[in-house]
Amino acid sequence: MGRIIYRKGELVGPSIQDGLTVVADNRQMRVYFSMTEKTVMQYLSEHKSMEAAIRQMPELRLQLPNGTLYEHTGRVESISGVVDERTGAVSVCARFDNPDGMLLSGGTGKIVVPTELHNAIVIPQEATYSIQDKVYVMKVVDGKAVSTIVQVSPQNNGKEYMVISGLQEGDVIIAKGAGFVEEGTKIVKS
Repeated sequence: MGRIIYRKGELVGPSIQDGLTVVADNRQMRVYFSMTEKTVMQYLSEHKSMEAAIRQMPELRLQLPNGTLYEHTGRVESISGVVDERTGAVSVCARFDNPDGMLLSGGTGKIVVPTELHNAIVIPQEATYSIQDKVYVMKVVDGKAVSTIVQVSPQNNGKEYMVISGLQEGDVIIAKGAGFVEEGTKIVKS
């Protein structure tokens, strides 16, 4: 139960805006967040229907405001069929069990969606630069820097990218400050 706005003896009526109090069942919490249209479309195209996509989505983690991960995982319950034209995002609702009452109604956090790629190449984000929604790395070919477009997974941890295409095992890239190196610069191994 939330705070009690009105006390015994106070005048209340149908015109009050706030209501008397808020009663909530916090044993299970619904968490609302957004996913990009592109990510939702990837799930839909892979699973052919919204229901199948929701069933196949991985268990979610919740990062609390203090930076720790909530101990219970959650599941996506529903995905809106409407794309917000201002943001390009789709509203998603997930459910988390809350047996210890650690989650508070109206609280905030960050949703962590695990992504699994097999045989992926992982590179630091500081090894990349972007131009018009394309991600580039500076690959070293025959001792010279060559700008190369790479396709990266839209999900990332904020420090690294998972490369889907554009690089192969054994390729050498400039790992830091790639955006400051000019095409054709001679690279000397140290």
